[in-house]
Amino acid sequence: MEYVQFTKRTNDPKLKWLEGELDEAGIKHYRDGESFHAPIMMVEKDKEEEAWDILGPVDNVPDDDKRYQDNT
Repeated sequence: MEYVQFTKRTNDPKLKWLEGELDEAGIKHYRDGESFHAPIMMVEKDKEEEAWDILGPVDNVPDDDKRYQDNT
């Protein structure tokens, strides 16, 4: 299975929320080290578009927004 870099500027708790959403969608993912800004998230290459369907609508919401607090 091939993976591609998906995020490198998204921090917890939003990143943890995203992992849960990816799990629910059946999209395999993993954290692969860290960038200067945040952990690096990798996703299945053939599911990248589906992953963006999840992240895209909330991409500009701050990582520490209250909606993500219950997911830590």
